[in-house]
Amino acid sequence: SVTGGAIYRAAEFERMKAVYFFGDFVSGRLWGAKADGNSWQVQELLDTNYNISSFGEDDAGNLYLADYSGTLYKLIDKGATQTPVPTGPAKQYYFPIVAR
Repeated sequence: SVTGGAIYRAAEFERMKAVYFFGDFVSGRLWGAKADGNSWQVQELLDTNYNISSFGEDDAGNLYLADYSGTLYKLIDKGATQTPVPTGPAKQYYFPIVAR
C-alpha cells in the first residue's frame, strides 16, 4: 500500500532538495524519487517498522512522516554517502536518511 508523499523544499539538507519522498504503509519502507532530465532516479532510503500513513511539510519545507499510531517523524539526512543499491533500470542515487 503505497502512501504518497511530498517534495523536500527546506534549506537544511541540500542533498534532499527536490526529492519526492513516498512510503509503504504495510512494509514501512521509504523511497525517494528525483527527476533527472527525462527520467527519474528512484531509491529505497529507509526500512522502518512504521505504518506510514501520511506525509507533511512545515513552513520551512521540512518533511515529516506520520505513523498510523499518530507519531510524527522528521526526515533528515544522516550525512555519509554510501554505495547505491540497484532497484531497477532507473539511474540510482543514495543518501542515508533517518526518520526521528
